Amino acid sequence: GGCYIATELVRGQSLFGWADQIGIPPLAQVVELVRRLTIGLQAAARAGVVHDALNPRNVRVLGAAKNTGTRTPLKLLDLGVPALLFDHTRDPQALRFMAPEQLGVLAQPEPPLTFRCSATMNVYSCGSLLYYLATGGPPHAGLTVAELLASQAGGRLTPPVRINPQISAGLNAVVVRALAIDPSERFVSVAELGEALASVSRSVSQHMRTSLTPPPG
Repeated sequence: GGCYIATELVRGQSLFGWADQIGIPPLAQVVELVRRLTIGLQAAARAGVVHDALNPRNVRVLGAAKNTGTRTPLKLLDLGVPALLFDHTRDPQALRFMAPEQLGVLAQPEPPLTFRCSATMNVYSCGSLLYYLATGGPPHAGLTVAELLASQAGGRLTPPVRINPQISAGLNAVVVRALAIDPSERFVSVAELGEALASVSRSVSQHMRTSLTPPPG
């Protein structure tokens, strides 16, 4: 008389585990990975599903860890699972990828029973993933909701290029905009963020082709 849900068995490892194994991936791979995540989030949104708590734990990398190539096979998990269903205060790693608006909801003495993540919140989470993959750490330090909110409110975001000088000016600008504290200053949707990342990807590819072209004579 019980109920159950049958789901796909997804092998591989979380983005946390993958990044721990290979360190900071090539930036072209980072850009392409998050760009394809935005495509998946757009497809889910068209079906009426918005991811409420995007972080490296619910992005799974399939196959062996590699640090070459850009077509890293991925699976996006936990779609349609309400963020407030879990006690995220016990998972500081997941908290670090949440937008200030989400943390503000969790900080309430009695969080609402229902909560819907907005498009700009997912933009912030994607920006956090970009920052994490490109620098090796989250955009803001803190182990609790209060600590993270204080860090975000203080505007103490270190531009990623200061941590990893290999980051281009274009990619740095995209990450900083995606992580704007004011939602109106972010990309309006993951679709717009994906377009910006596609532009960065083309620039990186062009730079690589130019660097590999031998000088005349």
